[in-house]
Amino acid sequence: MINMDIGKYLIFSGFILVFIGLVFMLSDKIPILNFFGKLFGDFSYKSENVSVFVPFTSMIFLSIILSLLMNLFNKFFK
Repeated sequence: MINMDIGKYLIFSGFILVFIGLVFMLSDKIPILNFFGKLFGDFSYKSENVSVFVPFTSMIFLSIILSLLMNLFNKFFK
């Protein structure tokens, strides 16, 4: 029975990765996704030789969305 659960999670993870890949491929064409990486808490530093970008707020936002999706998945498929 454990193998069936692992298989379901692997299939679900694969679908999520494909979906995320499609979103990244189409992100220039979807205007609502242009804010990602440009939120208030995203740190960006550029100088002549160095460029640093740390998306703090975007990663927190992404973490919340993924946590909600995983909780919904666990609630409906468990």
